[in-house]
Amino acid sequence: FEVVASGCCETSTSSGGDVCVENGTVCDDRSVYVYFDGGHPTDRVNAILSQLVYSSNLTSIAYPFNVQQLASINASASASSAILEPSESLVSHGRDVQ
Repeated sequence: FEVVASGCCETSTSSGGDVCVENGTVCDDRSVYVYFDGGHPTDRVNAILSQLVYSSNLTSIAYPFNVQQLASINASASASSAILEPSESLVSHGRDVQ
């Protein structure tokens, strides 16, 4: 990234500097910016972060599982028994919840 300290679009201090000014200027190349406005990352940053949490094996990024590992875990019989059936509810409505 070439620009890390400012956003791609023109922001206003009256709006807290977090959102783009209506009809304000916008950069020509968003891919060189970390932020699009004062608080939201660009698509390039989002793509990098999503790839990291999906497949990273670094525990500092995804712990205890990355998204790919979590999606591939098969529920065991004991874990599946804790899952509510569509007709069940956590609310007792005056009945004992088992």
